[in-house]
Amino acid sequence: MVTDDDLVNRGFTPLHDRITDIDAKLAPGIDGIFEKDGKYFIIESKFGCSNLNTCREDTRQMSRSWIYDRLQKTNLPESKKALILGNYTPVLAKITKSGVVTYKKLKPDGYVDKSVKSFADIFGD
Repeated sequence: MVTDDDLVNRGFTPLHDRITDIDAKLAPGIDGIFEKDGKYFIIESKFGCSNLNTCREDTRQMSRSWIYDRLQKTNLPESKKALILGNYTPVLAKITKSGVVTYKKLKPDGYVDKSVKSFADIFGD
């Protein structure tokens, strides 16, 4: 919810079903899919000190194959899925206890791209 609110306030359009209840049980999968200026961003939000994981099938959360598998399970039209897969940026949103969100661009293997430092470098703003 925090990441959704932050990106919507910055002019991004959510393409996923938004969570509006903080106590709602989340289904496993992609936390957020956003579009802005013809670019797509797939977001995984982590609160506090939680981190991206490697799943049971030995696939890194937010890796290219993890994203592909989870995107196929969304309710988006097939044509939209194809557009997203052809032009997306994977992003980790870290949320502090005080609600501050910082963003980190991820590499195709699901690990942080340490060469990208700023919001503008990730999102083009």
